[in-house]
Amino acid sequence: MRSPFTGMWGLSGLGQASSLARYSIGGKAPAAVADFSAGAYGLNGAPVGFDGLFSFARLSAIWKMNALDHWVKVLAWEPRTGHHIWQGGKLVPAGIAVCSEVRTNLLLNSDTLSTQSVTVSAVKHTLSFTGTGTVTLSGAATDGPLFGMGTSEKNSVRMSFTPSAGSLTLTVSGDVQNAQLETGPYATDYISTQGAQVSTAAESLQIDPVELVHSVGTLGPELLGNTGFTAWADPTVPDGWTKTGTHNANNFVEQHENGIRIVSDGAFTGITQNTGISGPKLVGIEVVSISGVGVVVQFDGQSFFVQQPGTFYFVTTDPSPIFILKRWSGPTDVVVRLVTAREATMPEAMTMVMNGTMTRAKEPASYDNAVPFRWGEGAGNSIDLIVSTSGTAIGQPIFRNRIGGTLIGAVGTEDALALAVAEPFSMAFVLSATEIEGFYNGVSTGKTTHGGMANLLASPLQIFPVGSATLKDFRLWPEALPSADMLEVTT
Repeated sequence: MRSPFTGMWGLSGLGQASSLARYSIGGKAPAAVADFSAGAYGLNGAPVGFDGLFSFARLSAIWKMNALDHWVKVLAWEPRTGHHIWQGGKLVPAGIAVCSEVRTNLLLNSDTLSTQSVTVSAVKHTLSFTGTGTVTLSGAATDGPLFGMGTSEKNSVRMSFTPSAGSLTLTVSGDVQNAQLETGPYATDYISTQGAQVSTAAESLQIDPVELVHSVGTLGPELLGNTGFTAWADPTVPDGWTKTGTHNANNFVEQHENGIRIVSDGAFTGITQNTGISGPKLVGIEVVSISGVGVVVQFDGQSFFVQQPGTFYFVTTDPSPIFILKRWSGPTDVVVRLVTAREATMPEAMTMVMNGTMTRAKEPASYDNAVPFRWGEGAGNSIDLIVSTSGTAIGQPIFRNRIGGTLIGAVGTEDALALAVAEPFSMAFVLSATEIEGFYNGVSTGKTTHGGMANLLASPLQIFPVGSATLKDFRLWPEALPSADMLEVTT
């Protein structure tokens, strides 16, 4: 029988699919690739869907620009793939839109705006709209007026200002469409309103540990014995495993032609075995059949629930023994074919490439004005790319590696990245076993010595956890690609 834990993730040596070959650099195929603008995704050369590589969250509906220059509503929890932007006088597919901030359109009936007053606070606000009309401010602010430049999003006009706290009147003359007034130093994507203000929730886009382990991690040998439950010297428990919980006539385990059967009337019933490893582990379970509430794979600090047949994976760092047991909220009858646990270790080197556009303002001046990616915990062990506007910087990329609290960075120039709406960027991050080198728009930071990478495989890799951007593509290699190739690919 072929192991269910190979093949699906490329662990059995699958060759790269021809449709993904164009994402190679210098003949090296990426372990993970996402071409958001083309809708192509892959892991270890095998095509996958968006959900096969990324997890995404947003608690509200939001809007994206479609290929017909229309703002269309996207439901909660759905990513804004297929987003378009105006660039070079053309409406082009930009990839996926991501915004880490909660934003609210303070205006009512915003598709076609009429004169109205809104309550504002004494913080930076941004007004934006399309059309040929004019908006004049009075009351809490008198900046402007803001004149329209034409219909279509390509003619959107914007104005940032700081009002006094109180009532702000916006007097409209002429045709003002897709109008938005929001707190913040720059305009985000349009939010359509009718008779009430509308807010959009922050978006979260990340590659989860399971996909990271399968793309760049190295998996060690099997940590468990009798993973397929084939040996039973004692008919009440498979060899190498220990019974845990309640075992009696109504709560028991027994040998099954497809592995092991666990039956319970609601009691805590199962088996356990110690992996012996406290670092990141890839754990998998193949469930053949379930009736009742399901089964749980549990460590002292983490529980993973399975409620349908199939093969499931998770990553844990918990050093306690692995329990395969009945979920104790009700009766269950489950058959498990196979369980596996393998230690996962980081590669010695890694390369990341990403392209897209960012919308940023100098304010608020901060060390992490935008964060295109972050892997791990910032205060402990992490790899990340930040864009600083601290001090005199307006867009300084800093490529950082932190291990055991010691931070090393490769730093770009203070004005490397411009402040603009939908400003294009192309960046790469190369970590060898001993050096860091960053690349931005065809420029290198130079190489900085570092002391290796922490094992981050139990943490998700976050895409733009801070910032407003569209991401065209993202690629990841478990090796250090040559500097010459990175200079060329980011130009």
